[in-house]
Amino acid sequence: MYLRAESSSGEESEPLASFYKWLLRDSDVSAATVSLVQGEAHPGAMSGGLETVLAVTEQVGTLASLVLAYLTWRSSGQGGDTSLRITIERDGETMQIQNLTDSQLRDVIERFGQR
Repeated sequence: MYLRAESSSGEESEPLASFYKWLLRDSDVSAATVSLVQGEAHPGAMSGGLETVLAVTEQVGTLASLVLAYLTWRSSGQGGDTSLRITIERDGETMQIQNLTDSQLRDVIERFGQR
């Protein structure tokens, strides 16, 4: 099971870095392995920009906590105007959640607890 965050513009890495730091500070997701995936360096650049934040877990409760962490981060305004493309995967099913309302995200979290 995982939560993957990618920049919807493909270029801006600040929201990804912000979300990554948010996850690292959240003790409720400490059971997940959270990593950054760097993109390829463009000509003249020292290194590639951030492409993806990936949080992997084997626990359904931690996946629900990751979705809640995204909801809280998004509500905090830390992501600015840039939206991230957020995908969650459980039992082979994937779902894009970035366009869901807060209420819909809470429903997703509740459903995780019922399976």
